[in-house]
Amino acid sequence: MFRGAAMRRLAVATVVLGGALLTATAQAATLFECSNPSTIYRTVCNDSELRALAGEIDGEFARLLRGADPLTAMLLKRDQDWFVDMLAAGNLLGFEGQNDAVYARLLVALKARRRALARLRSGPVATPEGHWSNVFAGATIAKADGAAFTVKLDARLSYPDENRGEITCAITATVAPGKDGWYAATLDEKKDAKGNADIIRFRLQGNTLRVVREPSNRSTVCTAIALGGDESERRQSADVLTGSYFASGPAIAAGASAAGAVAPSFDCAHAEKADEMEICADPDLAAADAEIAKVYRETMRRLDGKLAAYLRADERAWASDNSDEYLAQLQPGSDKEQSTVHHTNLARAELFWRQQARKLMLANLDETRQGLEGLWVGHDASLSVGPAKGKSDGTLHAQGGKGVAGDYKSYCTYEGTGKIENGEFDVPDFPTLTRDGAMLVVAAEEPDGDSDHEQPGYCNRLRSAKARMFPVKSGSGIEAVWQRMP
Repeated sequence: MFRGAAMRRLAVATVVLGGALLTATAQAATLFECSNPSTIYRTVCNDSELRALAGEIDGEFARLLRGADPLTAMLLKRDQDWFVDMLAAGNLLGFEGQNDAVYARLLVALKARRRALARLRSGPVATPEGHWSNVFAGATIAKADGAAFTVKLDARLSYPDENRGEITCAITATVAPGKDGWYAATLDEKKDAKGNADIIRFRLQGNTLRVVREPSNRSTVCTAIALGGDESERRQSADVLTGSYFASGPAIAAGASAAGAVAPSFDCAHAEKADEMEICADPDLAAADAEIAKVYRETMRRLDGKLAAYLRADERAWASDNSDEYLAQLQPGSDKEQSTVHHTNLARAELFWRQQARKLMLANLDETRQGLEGLWVGHDASLSVGPAKGKSDGTLHAQGGKGVAGDYKSYCTYEGTGKIENGEFDVPDFPTLTRDGAMLVVAAEEPDGDSDHEQPGYCNRLRSAKARMFPVKSGSGIEAVWQRMP
């Protein structure tokens, strides 16, 4: 089935963030808005013990931000937001007194967060060696033989009211340095149906440790059971090990200045959207963003005015969709059992494959194409038209679709076989195909956006399949990228 997520990606360049990393301007926010009379946390704020713990957490968090560079400060704030997400999953408004189970969970969670923040330190680091943590997991990295390190990663989380709310993850591995700056280890050489092995990678990104977990569908590193469930019911779960980790405990080898970071095409000090924060957090995503910006500029230089204008609009729409797509994978509504759990690996992988496909699309525009045959791609749609299998009489087979960013229930999918008659691909239950210069317009006669237009039978929750697509050279590799997407 077509997924709107199958259509967007960025790509590659390494830049060092210099002195801009050394001072943070971000201000700490309070955990609970107890000073606000209409706060949604009134039940929490009325309890002196919980309120005191929240105040101590605010103090520790403010201390960290004062010594943090802008990149670390931004990621710390995101980490704190995710902690609030986990608390909110427990329905903070619903507990009744200190004997309530929700109260007990809040007390444990706040005490653990206070202890964790108290151990964190901000400031420059020069080596991945040492202890690291974030709201989901902890990491311990130690020197091994030669240039290798040993890494231990573990997580133990409790998401209330979820069928698989108690999650544990554990990895111990010896990782070797690679040519790309990452340290990596393959935990299981056997690949799943998509060709994915079981891999763990890490490297410094500024003064944070970036960990990327690339699990196969065979992985048992992260498992979960229902709250209060039996251990025999433990199953594969969302992987929460991918993320940004912060230095914990005494410095192992602090440097005199901030560590280098791979920079994207935009200023991370002003990143606000979810996808922008993730791109800044990850060296590969940041490099991909810079590369796609470069490819986009190079491609725009050779296009005529009309095509360039439409591609500019499509690029902006694609970039705007990235945050919705990232968040839709971070806490996917389609995962009914774990819809509030943070699927950090899945969200990162979605963004990475979106970047790869977008770079391939921009680098392989085929603006001189004639006719309807070939691959067509837009920010929210794709279509493949080619000779029908086993036919040599001009019969074509076409398959494509359109999706809405972040909404897995809103899409159109269509497929048909037929010939071009009088310039039209005349196939029942298939949208019209119209050339507009170098572009292809699907269902050009249908209105834009939501309207009273009757929903086509090949659409679900979408009133129109209308989309504008660009010709992409065959053999570009986009199809292979889509097949590997989450």
